[in-house]
Amino acid sequence: MTLDSDNTTHGGSGDHKIASEPLFVLPTGHTTGRKTGDAKSTGAPSPMADSEAAKLLAAALELISSLDQHDQFASAASTTAASIANWLSCPRVVLAWQPRPDSPLQICGDTATADSTTLLAAADEISARGSLTDSGSTDPSQRHSLMAVKQFAKAAACKRVLGVALQDRDQRGGALLLCYDRAISESQAATTLRCLDAVRVPLAGKLAAIDRNQPGRFRQWMLAWSDAKYHEKHKWLIAGIVLVGTLLCFPVTYHVAADCRLQPVLRRYVATPIDGPLEKVYVRPGDEVQSGDLLAKINSREINYQLAAKEADRERLAAKLKGQRARQEFAESTLTELELQSVQLEIDLLLHQRSHLEIRSPLSGMVVSGDLERSEGIPLRKGDTLMEIAPLTQMVVEISVPESELTHVESGMLARFQLYALPGQSLDATIGTVHPAAELIDNENVFVAEAVVEDSDGLLRPGMKGRVWVRSDKKTIAWIAFHRAYHAVRRSVGW
Repeated sequence: MTLDSDNTTHGGSGDHKIASEPLFVLPTGHTTGRKTGDAKSTGAPSPMADSEAAKLLAAALELISSLDQHDQFASAASTTAASIANWLSCPRVVLAWQPRPDSPLQICGDTATADSTTLLAAADEISARGSLTDSGSTDPSQRHSLMAVKQFAKAAACKRVLGVALQDRDQRGGALLLCYDRAISESQAATTLRCLDAVRVPLAGKLAAIDRNQPGRFRQWMLAWSDAKYHEKHKWLIAGIVLVGTLLCFPVTYHVAADCRLQPVLRRYVATPIDGPLEKVYVRPGDEVQSGDLLAKINSREINYQLAAKEADRERLAAKLKGQRARQEFAESTLTELELQSVQLEIDLLLHQRSHLEIRSPLSGMVVSGDLERSEGIPLRKGDTLMEIAPLTQMVVEISVPESELTHVESGMLARFQLYALPGQSLDATIGTVHPAAELIDNENVFVAEAVVEDSDGLLRPGMKGRVWVRSDKKTIAWIAFHRAYHAVRRSVGW
């Protein structure tokens, strides 16, 4: 039985002519290794078998024609396996193909899950035989040449495996395996093998043409991208990518994060006004004081001694001056009068010093430093620092801006900070000044920015540390997320 066709395959940029002779030539018999005495496997086929074969060959012709719609070998192989499984009523069909003449076989089309290496071994055996293969053959001469096929049939729990070798004009081989999980009749096996034998040459040529002319990887990707089915299948993925890209380009306020420390807005140092021993200290660091409150007192004993001595000198000089004037010793009386004035000035100075023995606070605030309880009774010299007092109504937030973020921090920007001592409270301030020179703080080179914050509740204390976020200019989310890594790469490669 013969079916003629002038079929031409199209694949990629070139056309492959398959037929000027008959497309399918239906053999009158097949060789599967059956014994010659078996009537079911020899002799002319019945008219019913010819009719069934004609239907199968018509389906094969439709399959080969439909392969013209495929420009990728993977989809053509899957279509071939699925179509043959459909019109031969086979539960599993496997197509193995050799991409290049020197490469091993690969499973390109399978209607079920692959069975590891046993499937490839069976495909290699069928391709090497170069003829029809039937795992149910009883010919002893075929026993060794069907070992891999029978091992695969056992591993895959197949009752029977039929196969045919595929080979194109470039000597690239392949194999087509039909795996039945049920027993089939000898007549069905014979008809199936006749059909496989008839289609293997044109099918191999068609698959080889598609394989040779299929587009490259980039073109395949472009074709898949433009495919409506691709878009339908991956529409949520594409929508997600577009959404993420849009969000990355959205501008938001960039916040510069840095460490901070509180310092008093004003510092007043209380010094010793005169020489003398410290008599009593009335405050300690941490105590709140008001302007004019007594802080400490200097012992007046030495001043009293000096004052008594000077007053005695004054009385003596006054009596001497009176006698000189009575004797009309004008020159001597003038000198005595000058001495008397000098002593009086010293007495006035001592009286002034005695009036400042009590040291009082120059302003309202808190005693920041100066624990002098253990220094009571120790002589002090004029100008010695006793303690430090700072007002509590305002504090200066010193922000340690990293060098890499200096260009993003300017005067007038808002800053929100949280102190470690007050974790549940956030405070706002406005940056006033940024120091022009870098400073070394905690072994890190930083630029200090200052912001004044009000402390109406009296909770802030000098020296408190925390974390601050400066509201800088608007930047895209992508820039915020990747600019540090980008600059780190540039520094590492020396751009």
